[in-house]
Amino acid sequence: IIDKFSPVIEDGFHAMDRAKVKIHHPFKKAYFHAFMLAWFAYDPVSLEAAKDALRVKGALEEEIEYNMYFNADWFHKCVKRRVLPPAQLYWRVRAVYAVYGTKVDPSDGLPLFNKTAWSKANNVLLEIIKGHCSDPPGFDFYHQKLTKRGEPAFNSLGLPLLECSRGTNLTECVHKQIMATFGSWVTGVEMGDA
Repeated sequence: IIDKFSPVIEDGFHAMDRAKVKIHHPFKKAYFHAFMLAWFAYDPVSLEAAKDALRVKGALEEEIEYNMYFNADWFHKCVKRRVLPPAQLYWRVRAVYAVYGTKVDPSDGLPLFNKTAWSKANNVLLEIIKGHCSDPPGFDFYHQKLTKRGEPAFNSLGLPLLECSRGTNLTECVHKQIMATFGSWVTGVEMGDA
């Protein structure tokens, strides 16, 4: 796999959500958590700083690991992550599909992935190979949040609170403005000069 990068990046949530899985499948949570860890690589320096802050507070290693699984959002607010280059990302995501896609629900005997989910998963792998998913080299999507007074924001442990400009949430307000300005989602750059 040759590392290629695109200026337009696939949103991690949308990639994760493409292969639809049964809501009550016993491996659903483990699959999504493994996919998240495969897609987003934690920055080792900021992750260790977050773990150290929890240790100082008295958290045991088992509690930290528990929170990384069941309270991952806390870490996402103060630990940088990046989407690895295609040559690394492909194998990580493919491994998650291989491990979890065939996991069977004992209540009905059905695997986590049906035929449609496998097709969607293969499409995600193709997007990874094309370079539509990885963060461009040298680009940092994170900046420290500011308080209402414009000062740097920190959590209760003194860690900087981060905002990430990767993904679709940042662009949703632009979509709303386009709809209000042009009265339609079907628009292009040409209409801006009309």
